[in-house]
Amino acid sequence: MNKKNIGAVLVAEGSSKLCGIITDGDLRRHLLEERWLGGGSGEFDGSGEGRKQITEVMTPHPITISGDLMAADALSLMQGKDITVLAVVGEGNKVEGILHLHDLLGKGEFRFLI
Repeated sequence: MNKKNIGAVLVAEGSSKLCGIITDGDLRRHLLEERWLGGGSGEFDGSGEGRKQITEVMTPHPITISGDLMAADALSLMQGKDITVLAVVGEGNKVEGILHLHDLLGKGEFRFLI
């Protein structure tokens, strides 16, 4: 997640079959709910209590798009679902990639001209 600076990671099983997505928001919520004392008081509980399996933190069956669709289709889907990251899958729900809104709009390069 940090290495690619995307803010999400896809979870796959077997031969790359997509089974979930974990976003930076999922991790923040997990930390606030389970690992911090006082519901966000700022004190870290290093006891390890409240640890969860990946499958408990991830969003199962994430929204996906086929890799053979147009970028405009991806943008429309992301806008309609209010998401910034989209899993790209092929036949059998096999992971082909991950698409971030910045991939479509450009990282600071997209400008509206009036």
